Amino acid sequence: MKLLNNGNVEVWFTQGPATNDIEMLTSMFKAGADGVRETFSFGTHMQQAEAASAAFNAAKNAQRECSIIADLEGEKMRLGPFGKTTHLRVETGEELRLVPLSAGFNEKEKKIPVKTAKLFLTAKEGDRLIVGDGSSILEVSCVSKEGITCKAVEGGIINPNRGLTLQSGKYSPMCMTDKDIMDLKYIAKAKMYDAVALSFVSKGEDVEMARKMLQEEGSMLPIIAKVETQKGVENIKEIAMSADAIMVARGDLALYVPWYELGNMVEEIVDLTNQCRKPWIMATQVAEGMERFSFPTRAEICDMSHWIRRGASAIMVSYETAFGPKPVAVVSAIRKIVAAVKPANISEELGDRNGA
Repeated sequence: MKLLNNGNVEVWFTQGPATNDIEMLTSMFKAGADGVRETFSFGTHMQQAEAASAAFNAAKNAQRECSIIADLEGEKMRLGPFGKTTHLRVETGEELRLVPLSAGFNEKEKKIPVKTAKLFLTAKEGDRLIVGDGSSILEVSCVSKEGITCKAVEGGIINPNRGLTLQSGKYSPMCMTDKDIMDLKYIAKAKMYDAVALSFVSKGEDVEMARKMLQEEGSMLPIIAKVETQKGVENIKEIAMSADAIMVARGDLALYVPWYELGNMVEEIVDLTNQCRKPWIMATQVAEGMERFSFPTRAEICDMSHWIRRGASAIMVSYETAFGPKPVAVVSAIRKIVAAVKPANISEELGDRNGA
């Protein structure tokens, strides 16, 4: 994968409402960004094209090379819109209902619409649902044709359109939905992207299927496999052999597995990806501490340093640059950490990737 085989640790950021402006994007690249992630979870193809074009022009203004990564959504369950309401507060122990999208939002009755119809066919009594990255945790108490009754095990703020994670041993999200297939065909024809990232990859076959689709559209785009589920971790070796690069997507992974096991699972992903001599990207909650402080927290600094020393080819930020208040400062801070860390025994850890 050319964009990650230059021997340097790259800094990638997620483009979003906080970084859509051309001047802001130019500042991001001047601060040291190497790549931008365009998420296909939201927006039309026209909006995606406008975002990618803005990133390309901003990098050109900054006189820097730029990798543009198209990130497919996968089978991500999501809440629906809340009308004019910006958020809903639920207290611990409070009861609420998840209803089909057509039923709409009702703040008084605590009825919350869900975009993903599959949830109503999959959820069972006793299952737990995590809203967003853990802003609230719900437990299913009853499933009926009218909807799903839940109790808030952990209260909090619920925002519209947030992801919804079903913690159930029987459920594993699909890597490619019909929407993803349409998006992949657009990406292949658009000629604006340098790589495509697949969400919820659980086996090597997922990567091969996407690669075949790209080839049928005349595209040889590199494929980044995002490892986000227990099955993905279990099959990491075959996934790494099939993909051009691995993204250690700690956000969803921490929701689909017991969160306290995340550290061991990330180490396992890195160990086996290094054995396969494939580049990998560390992602999620990299520098969110900068929402409160002027530089990353001590834990974040040590975390980044650790993964750089383990051989990360790139560090990618998400919320920090898509919605955070200091996107330029975040990129600048990560660039400083990357420059300060010297990988330990990197030749032994990774082998010769270019010769693999």
